[in-house]
Amino acid sequence: MPVAQWPPDLWDPHIVAKAADHRPVQGAMAPYLGTQYSAEELWDYYRIHNDVNPDEEAQLQPLAARIRAFDVAVLRDVTFTIDRLHNAAPTLWALLAERLPSIAWAPFDDLGVLGPILKYGLIHEVVEAPADETTGEPLVLEVVGRLTQVNGQPVGVSWYREFRPKGPTGTDEVVIGQMTFCLERATYANTRWPGIGVPFYM
Repeated sequence: MPVAQWPPDLWDPHIVAKAADHRPVQGAMAPYLGTQYSAEELWDYYRIHNDVNPDEEAQLQPLAARIRAFDVAVLRDVTFTIDRLHNAAPTLWALLAERLPSIAWAPFDDLGVLGPILKYGLIHEVVEAPADETTGEPLVLEVVGRLTQVNGQPVGVSWYREFRPKGPTGTDEVVIGQMTFCLERATYANTRWPGIGVPFYM
């Protein structure tokens, strides 16, 4: 769906919203969900992901109570391997289709997936998810993971500078070898950018 129809950014103090609903989720996502995050947990994750200035805390912390967010248990600690960078987005999409088979997921954006991988060895993608039938709200699915190994070797944030081939080859055709990723967490939430388990990055 167009970005304008996604849920609002409930960490924006200019957005008017009511407190989060704590009833169980109903609808297509219900069978795949774990626990609902508390306002305290959401605030802790937000501070890590956004590097909040202490002067902003008094204004922003109460906004956590507006966010309805759930752990997607079936996507936690899932590993997958690809052999070309341009396979990252379609492989991630196929993983969602396998683990959440009752939902027709839209394809992931290739560049949106590749950017954080190349810069930080990080998977961070937010996509449209089925509405919560309990509240009628639009929600998103956020997936977070890391590149853990290249050709069996542990890697860090600057992995691409070490492994990138020399020469004019385009990024989509780069052959690096076996790249293993671990999806650390996925979140179903009523805010546009949940940030659950996402490290601070630019």
